[in-house]
Amino acid sequence: MNKHLTRTTGMIGATAALAVVSLFTSAGTAWAIVDTIRQGSDSSTWDRSAHKFTVCDNESDSHQVYVYFEKVQGQTSSPVYDPDSYGGGCGGGTLTSNPSNQWDKWILCEDIPFWPDDCTYGGLSWA
Repeated sequence: MNKHLTRTTGMIGATAALAVVSLFTSAGTAWAIVDTIRQGSDSSTWDRSAHKFTVCDNESDSHQVYVYFEKVQGQTSSPVYDPDSYGGGCGGGTLTSNPSNQWDKWILCEDIPFWPDDCTYGGLSWA
């Protein structure tokens, strides 16, 4: 905590401290923890609290970008592509999971025809 606030006394100090507490309390509820993985300039985000993800193709190289999820047991989800593929927008959705069988990994790939896809992965954290 700021030393100046803790040393302030009287009505002004109490009002200032109350305002700071109110600011942190109201702002704290609006914060979201968002993780990002990148494959070159392409990216995918994961919002831990809302369980929402995006996939964004930011390179105009004619290679589509997709994201999919994997469980510890090896099961994988269907891929989700950026629908406008390097058109400036992003795709995405919501991921649901059973606590006893959660999705563990999130993989962002660039689709390279006739060659293995370039992929980057990150671990999923659930808030």
